[in-house]
Amino acid sequence: MLLGVAFKYGKDSHEYQMAGGVRKSDRIRKSTATRLRTTPEKPASENVKTAS
Repeated sequence: MLLGVAFKYGKDSHEYQMAGGVRKSDRIRKSTATRLRTTPEKPASENVKTAS
């Protein structure tokens, strides 16, 4: 039944959510979430080269 609703209304529709599915826009993409978590935060002063 869920596939029929997804086919008729789309996977990002309110009807799909009411039938028990998770809307495509409500899902968190793993690649973006892990990429944001694993990037180290460095101060900008470490990367600056001085003319000497």
